[in-house]
Amino acid sequence: MTGHNGVTQRKVLVTGTAEFIGLHLFTYVDDLVRGSRMLVESAPERPASGDEIEKSHSLSPVASYRVVNTGNCEKVGLLDFIHAIKNVLGKKAIRNYVPTQLVNLPATWAYADLLKKLTCYRPQTEYRDGIAYFVERHCEYYNV
Repeated sequence: MTGHNGVTQRKVLVTGTAEFIGLHLFTYVDDLVRGSRMLVESAPERPASGDEIEKSHSLSPVASYRVVNTGNCEKVGLLDFIHAIKNVLGKKAIRNYVPTQLVNLPATWAYADLLKKLTCYRPQTEYRDGIAYFVERHCEYYNV
């Protein structure tokens, strides 16, 4: 069924129950790109020995790379996320609740402290704003 602004309306598949829907982290793609670009500019140098690496640091003892979480640390309820999409589209969300699957996590976390330490940057786009930007770009790209 085609709805508002030519956007096809489908049921939203929600795993869990109406009483318990997990908390998750949603990071706007521009924040991920910005953080990744800043990390490229601060590439690590390979240490002379693994003993020179701080225990809390993710720098590899044998190569010049490290693992850095670039995610947003703001926890958002899945139903709040769906509600924000509904508001941007101006449509009612038709929810289809299904049992929680084994692969679903009740919550996710991101610790972006290393990103902040290395680049002085932390993802900043509030999830509602990110949804609005994404929907605007999607509708513009697909002419809907």
